[in-house]
Amino acid sequence: MDYKFVLLLLYFGGAAVLSSAQHENIPYEDVKDICEKCVCLTAHDSDKRYHHLLSCTSNRFKHILARWPTEFGKNHDNVDIVATFSYNDIELLQQLPATDAQLTFSCRHCGIKDLQEPTFIDVPNIRRLDLSWNEITSEVLTPGVFRGPFQVTHYEPIELVDLDLSHNKLHQLDKKVFEHTPNLTKLNLSYNDLKVLNEPTVLALTSVTGLQELDLSHTAIKSVSMSIFKSLATLRVLNLAGNQLTSVPDKLQLIGRSLISLNLAQNPIERFSGESFTGLMSLQNLNISYMPVLKTIGKGIFTSLENLRRLDCAYNPKLTEFDMESIYHSSNLTDVSTYTKYILS
Repeated sequence: MDYKFVLLLLYFGGAAVLSSAQHENIPYEDVKDICEKCVCLTAHDSDKRYHHLLSCTSNRFKHILARWPTEFGKNHDNVDIVATFSYNDIELLQQLPATDAQLTFSCRHCGIKDLQEPTFIDVPNIRRLDLSWNEITSEVLTPGVFRGPFQVTHYEPIELVDLDLSHNKLHQLDKKVFEHTPNLTKLNLSYNDLKVLNEPTVLALTSVTGLQELDLSHTAIKSVSMSIFKSLATLRVLNLAGNQLTSVPDKLQLIGRSLISLNLAQNPIERFSGESFTGLMSLQNLNISYMPVLKTIGKGIFTSLENLRRLDCAYNPKLTEFDMESIYHSSNLTDVSTYTKYILS
């Protein structure tokens, strides 16, 4: 017998038991007559796919449910479930009730401080997760939170594609926090006091190579590592608004072929030169509004942005130099913010 294999099984099995027993004394909400307390709706489409909605918003719940309502049936193949427990008092988010359905789960404004690890082990097909406006810290957000079902020697990944962790208390990310979420394409970390994108955080972000939308707005960062752009070759939307950037991030052109939307609003950048946006050949939307010290938008800024369609350049109180000529030659630009129109008039 392969004793190393046995030891490996014992290790993973023991870890799973320890994890599940971590908060075993914490009860769940009573699922009996739950559809009288919450909103339960069911519909099906022309392909006979069932769609269930469970809304337990603002019910003064302390916990989530141990299982899904009986009204949703037992077989969840070819089923979508949208469940929200937002605006309750759920300090500990327990393991979600088991289902094979495609799941969208929201628990916003719940005061969450702790996550029962592994929180999503029994919902491998969870697609969208909104845990914004809570009190989740970096110490709580561990890789084990996102572990999928255990298969002999390893944990399977979960199907998560959209994760909202905005308005929490994160100061960094564990470098392996996304190792069980390889399908992630949309990540919102806005309004977390990161201050610095340190090495573990950068490693975490660059591990999600399929990421298409990244929101780092209002995180108090002063710079963005070049390695992020080097690894995220499919990034389409980048929001860096409300930070402490004093220039356009270096090597942004590394994602020039994929990036279609860039938000730099509310940053202390004084000047944009002709080289600021070089290489962003796919950019369609650019926001450089509400910039308190912006004085100069130099010549040739918009000439290289041949696909630019929308420009927001409003409420920049110190702006005195603006390249109007390159605006005139931007043939695809059809939507310009009000303040810029005033400058051009």
